[in-house]
Amino acid sequence: MRKYLSLLIFIGLAFWSCEDEVEEDTTPPIVTITSPQNNTYVYEMVTITCISTDNEGIDKVELWVDGVPMEIIDESEPYSFEWNTILHEDSTSHTITVRSYDTNGNMTDSDPVVLIVDNSNSRPNPVY
Repeated sequence: MRKYLSLLIFIGLAFWSCEDEVEEDTTPPIVTITSPQNNTYVYEMVTITCISTDNEGIDKVELWVDGVPMEIIDESEPYSFEWNTILHEDSTSHTITVRSYDTNGNMTDSDPVVLIVDNSNSRPNPVY
């Protein structure tokens, strides 16, 4: 009986002393552009807003225009960006995406939103 009791104690100690394996977070964040809506005409300075969530936390969100990072980053909610359209020709459309990074290095892009620049009524009129 002592033999079995010693074995049970040994197994119990071995079981309790094992560390739990920490699972690596591979779940990417979710990000959605909330404003402006797809195919909206925009002018001058445009505020682009988005919502981003993650199971562990968001590190930052970043604005991309036509597949190019604008180096405009927001690190806290509510996430928003100011995009200057003055340097773009009128009647040109641009694809806007937001890239979200979580605190574990996972990232994902929002669905694209197409915005059409129209600065024709801006004062002063932009020179290209």
